Amino acid sequence: MVGLARRVLTRLLLVLLIVSALTLAVGVASAREVRQGDVCTIEADEVIEGNLFVLCRDLAIWGRVEGNIMGAVTNAIITDGGVVEGGIYLLANKLDIYGTIGENLHFAGSTLNIHRAAEFTDQRADLISLSLSTTIESGAELPGSIIGAGYQMVITGTVRDEIDFWGSALKIDGNVGGNVTATVGSIDSQGGWLLDTLLRISDVDIVNPGLRVGESGRIDSLLTYTSPSMGEINGAMAEDPLFIPAARPNLAQIELSQDDAPVQVLNLYFSQVVREFISLTLVGMIGLFFIPRPLQAPLTQLNSRPLTSLGIGMLSFILWLVTVVVLIILSVIILVLLWLLRLNDMLLGVGVILGLIDLGSASLFVMTAFVARVVVCLAIGRLIVRLLLGDDGSQRILYLSLFVGVALLSLTASLPIIGWIFNGVSLFVGFGAILIILRARVDQIRETAPIPPPRYTVTLPPLLPRQSEEARQFPPPMLDDATRPPGMDNLPEGFNFWEE
Repeated sequence: MVGLARRVLTRLLLVLLIVSALTLAVGVASAREVRQGDVCTIEADEVIEGNLFVLCRDLAIWGRVEGNIMGAVTNAIITDGGVVEGGIYLLANKLDIYGTIGENLHFAGSTLNIHRAAEFTDQRADLISLSLSTTIESGAELPGSIIGAGYQMVITGTVRDEIDFWGSALKIDGNVGGNVTATVGSIDSQGGWLLDTLLRISDVDIVNPGLRVGESGRIDSLLTYTSPSMGEINGAMAEDPLFIPAARPNLAQIELSQDDAPVQVLNLYFSQVVREFISLTLVGMIGLFFIPRPLQAPLTQLNSRPLTSLGIGMLSFILWLVTVVVLIILSVIILVLLWLLRLNDMLLGVGVILGLIDLGSASLFVMTAFVARVVVCLAIGRLIVRLLLGDDGSQRILYLSLFVGVALLSLTASLPIIGWIFNGVSLFVGFGAILIILRARVDQIRETAPIPPPRYTVTLPPLLPRQSEEARQFPPPMLDDATRPPGMDNLPEGFNFWEE
């Protein structure tokens, strides 16, 4: 039970670890250097002091980055002479590492390759990967552990700590110093040909589903794996492997056999398409009926600033997700403390209040995710409908755009293995566009709001008029000899106490 609880907890935390690894909120705020454009290159003699934020098509690191690298690119490479003293937090199609990494490597995208020449200087450096293919070549060494999800993971190098993998294919031909916990597909299926056909990744060797430990592989601790069938284990094992039969296949770990399983896989795929289509259509129609103008307001931002919407949406959604999780954890801690203190009278009331808060925040989080994807569906559908039929501004075109966009997103987001990419991008882009519109509305309200009058009015007394100089220079009355005071008899002639 302890092992099962650990695996369940690991799976629940996996998504949080991935997205927190890719969070750019702190990085953008503290980045000393920002690079964006078609090709971004850090030359061999160039030194970036502090963090580097990138938003490029191609990124090449030949020089030195003294902080972290964060951002999104299409293709990235850390060359043999490139040095990143901090960590890497990157969203990319492909990342190749030949150089030196100082801290952790957190990656989400299509392909991650850690080559023979790569070096991690921190002895606690970990790898968190959400990718279709993750490879650690022979000769490369990862000092820490690996948490990964995707289609395949190939380990021919050395991993000093444990591996926790959730996907379809895991192949180990190197040395793993810690435990290996994996959920993989059936070794009897031939699912690799579908992925190869869909993605046409010519420079990646697709591995068929299942667990394989080659003759050169060695696991110095316990191997625990869940699969519909037993794996091929030919390497050295410190302990007997623990095999947990999978209850049933799901679309996330496809078991596609060219002989007997295509019908089952297609049924799973189209059932998921139907569920996505129904849920997105219902949310979209309710939104267009009750709030048509606010629902269409973010479309302008999606057309003009898609990358900005993607970045803002990713950061904000991650922060919101972390906030919801923190609220739930704090609620549990408070209830446990009340129970330990035997405050049973307060336990029920506080539990109800905290439960309502947590349920409301989680429900709002889920609904916002649906609305964000509906906004993207509207934008995609409107673009397609305008190209094919034009746009006369009628409700018919609006609803037709919704149906077309929902159908397209449902078909792509339900694809095995790569569907999460379409779902994630649509979610972040839509959420970012919504936030940009909300921020613009708040700024507009602040600018047009009248200045409130002061709460208290202080009335000052009127100032006394200044005496003129002439008034102060009138001479005293003249004194005759009879009224002259004593002591003024011997004054010189013509002497006066005042000016004429």
